[in-house]
Amino acid sequence: MDFNMNFGDGASPLTRQTSIYSLRELILQAYTLELEAEVTKLKELNQELQKKQDDFMEMQKNQFTWKETMRIVQFPNLLQ
Repeated sequence: MDFNMNFGDGASPLTRQTSIYSLRELILQAYTLELEAEVTKLKELNQELQKKQDDFMEMQKNQFTWKETMRIVQFPNLLQ
């Protein structure tokens, strides 16, 4: 079997197949890098949102504690 047949463009079928494989690999690598960058971005966003949620929950807890304190010391008008 002759793998060096010429198809008019100077590239043998084996060379052409290797080039296609290399191109596919490059495309896959680029796509993988793009996905990894997106994952990193989403992880950072997730951390930011988690911190905001934690801060909000802490703020709500503090408000509840403040209201309970006011109730205990008999300042019902401040609870509204």
